[in-house]
Amino acid sequence: MIRRAEELLKAPNATDEDRIKLHRGLGKHYERAHVYEEAFSHFQAAKAIFKHDRPAFDFDAVAKSLHRVRQVFGRDFFATSRSAAPNSQRPVFVVGLPRSGTTLTEQIIASHQQVFGAGELSDIPRLVKSLRPDYPECIASMDAHALGDLANVYLGTLAKLAGPDALRVTDKMPLNSLHLGLIATLLPGARVIYCRRDPLDIAISCFVEMFELEHDYTTSFEDFGRYFLEHERLMTHWRSVLPIEIHEVRYEALVADPESASRALIDYCGLEWDAACLDFQKTERTVQTPSRWQVRQPIYQTSIGRWRNYSAHMSSLSHLLDAGGYNYPSGTLAEIADEAPGGRGPAAEASASGLVPDRKSRSGHSLPMALEQPIFIVSAPAFGQHAAI
Repeated sequence: MIRRAEELLKAPNATDEDRIKLHRGLGKHYERAHVYEEAFSHFQAAKAIFKHDRPAFDFDAVAKSLHRVRQVFGRDFFATSRSAAPNSQRPVFVVGLPRSGTTLTEQIIASHQQVFGAGELSDIPRLVKSLRPDYPECIASMDAHALGDLANVYLGTLAKLAGPDALRVTDKMPLNSLHLGLIATLLPGARVIYCRRDPLDIAISCFVEMFELEHDYTTSFEDFGRYFLEHERLMTHWRSVLPIEIHEVRYEALVADPESASRALIDYCGLEWDAACLDFQKTERTVQTPSRWQVRQPIYQTSIGRWRNYSAHMSSLSHLLDAGGYNYPSGTLAEIADEAPGGRGPAAEASASGLVPDRKSRSGHSLPMALEQPIFIVSAPAFGQHAAI
């Protein structure tokens, strides 16, 4: 099958879409086989084809847009209440960069009996688009009733999707993080959950995927790094000015101690704990979402430190993040487990044995890889252990 796929790549009648799918499939095959250089070459080829007929990433346009947002939505702006909409506590916005853990976070919350998972709703981005080019400055000049009307339209969408019974409704459109000023203005009773993850892991995961983004920063690690730093700058701004408390979820902490992280999530949502929020730990189960049936799977640790397999290609991103003064809070699963309630967990023990590499050495190229799937061969003495190996 691999030989056939490689032959199809050379076929003169293969479309760009065909080649993208073939390169991505081969890349994932070689990654599973731990042939990482071959895997990267296929991921890189798929990305090159994907971006060929798309506009180049315009960082200056993004930076100017986010500067305008920060200028409008400052402390003075939020000093007075503006919206006339009901102070509904139903909306829960799960935000963050793509591949930062927003889907997993929503699955945990939506497993609660009193929560409806609405998935990625386009309502907020569509509203912002309808207000351009005068957005965001136009928000400052709108009266409370006009803002209330906008808020009620959004709340009406939630009501249609979730019905009357759900106390909370999640909206996990990741880049609603860009619009938290508008969200806090229209829906001051909303909750905001910000998903964070090692940017190097986000970068490689985004590089492998194909996103139809308005500003596609995922086609090169340099573009990703510049966008990431600008996004972090915006999130720092939101933390300092928003009247809404932002709850942060670190993907690595969620993996290291799912129950503690999940309990904190549910508590932030103002709900009593529901053991169903950990069901995905025990078994795969299927739940209905507005657009499709989705399989929930257990949490795996293999996606943490994935970037290390491609570190030779990511030094420019590491240096860019370092030059920007960015330092992800913690490195190893052991350190994260130490910080989590309940003390040291299995991840800490793994690190103590040398199986989990130290995140603080991310710029190096000689780090040990994590032992993900050890095989133990056992038998009675002298019954051929060495021959089996």
